[in-house]
Amino acid sequence: MTNKELKQRYANAYTTYCMAGGHATAELNKIKMLEYEKEMTERGLNIPNEDELEGKGVFGGEGSV
Repeated sequence: MTNKELKQRYANAYTTYCMAGGHATAELNKIKMLEYEKEMTERGLNIPNEDELEGKGVFGGEGSV
């Protein structure tokens, strides 16, 4: 997975987490976000903040649960 793909998957998981109607879906996407954050840290990438993620993610997109 490229750095760009990793950041897009993180954005998708974030958007799905924020918009999820159920607690389980939100929690599963929070777990995915933590996994992506760990990978970004290992690669030396900055973890995007909320402002940087605004409008970038897709609800239910690749990388989300």
